[in-house]
Amino acid sequence: DMAGVAIYLASAAGAYVTGAVVPVGGGLSTITE
Repeated sequence: DMAGVAIYLASAAGAYVTGAVVPVGGGLSTITE
């Protein structure tokens, strides 16, 4: 989950992302109790 975001931000397309909070929770936000 985090590897995809890291690769995207390290790529040329990631140059357009500045000052953004990218939530990476490993799927924890989709788990309901």
